[in-house]
Parts: sequence; C-alpha cells; structure tokens
Amino acid sequence: MLGQLLLTIAVVLVAYLVIRGRKAEAPEPPRKAIPPRLARAAGRALLGLAALGVAYFLIDHWSQAREAVTVQVINANTGRITYFQARRGDVKGRTFVTLDGQRVMLADVERMVLRDADAPLPPQPGSE
Repeated sequence: MLGQLLLTIAVVLVAYLVIRGRKAEAPEPPRKAIPPRLARAAGRALLGLAALGVAYFLIDHWSQAREAVTVQVINANTGRITYFQARRGDVKGRTFVTLDGQRVMLADVERMVLRDADAPLPPQPGSE
C-alpha cells in the first residue's frame, strides 16, 4: 500500500517537472487570468478531496482486515472438516492466526474455505 502511494507521488512529481520544463521553453500565450484566490481555493478543495479519499480507503482496508471470519479447513484425503475463527487480515496464503493466538499452517492435502463469521455453517456429514 505504501509502495503504491510513493509511486503515485513520484508520477505526480515527474509530471509536474515535465510541465514546468515545457512552460519555461514555450512562450506563454495571452489568456484570461484566474483570480489567485479562486485558484488557491480550488487547489485546496482538490487536495482535501484527495485526502478524504485516501483516508476512506485506509479506514475501509483496516476495518476489513479486522473482520472476523470462519476458516473451514478440509482434509482432502479423509474428508475431515475443522472450523477456526480468525481475522481476515491474519489469513495469509496457507497459514493463519486464530482469534485465540494459534498459528495454523495447512498441509498440502488440506484446503481452506473462508466464510463470514455470522454465515451459517453447512451440515456436517453423518450428523443427520
């Protein structure tokens, strides 16, 4: 996430420098001047809007990572199903950390299914 933000800042900086260089080379045609106060106000409004957008996406990403999910681990050889509770942000690849702090690493024969924590669990085989 930080890398994407730095890349965006770098692109904006390069574009600014290119435009500034072209502006120094080319003669400026006569045009209607925008009042400086209006230009500053528009710039501040755009900057504020961008800051609000970034804040929204950071908070949204953080809240999704904190969301509790049910992790269903299925052993492909035996068909045995085990359920765990974890935070969505703690599930990475074939490992996850449960809500009570256990680190679980899946074997090659195990499969993982993520469900919302409040979603009903499917019926267990042989429980009828």
